[in-house]
Amino acid sequence: MADGWAIPPGLEFLLPRFREEMAADLAALGRLAGGDRAALVAHVHAMRGKCAMFGALAAEAVLATLEDRAEGAGSGEIAALLDGVVATFHQLGL
Repeated sequence: MADGWAIPPGLEFLLPRFREEMAADLAALGRLAGGDRAALVAHVHAMRGKCAMFGALAAEAVLATLEDRAEGAGSGEIAALLDGVVATFHQLGL
């Protein structure tokens, strides 16, 4: 796979399903960004876990940054962090 991936052997067949889930999760991030920060953090944490388990290391890293900063960040910073998440996911083909 491309840089930013370390898919555990034997899980390659799950990549299409993982991509579908990540697309839905990204859409949910957009909806959560302007609302309850605790809900945003919980969703990001869940996404981060899926990415780590599946070996999407670059995605896990940008989600970790968003998770760490989301509680205290202003709306502009949240928007910038989300832009980084979306860009990384696109680079990974998600």
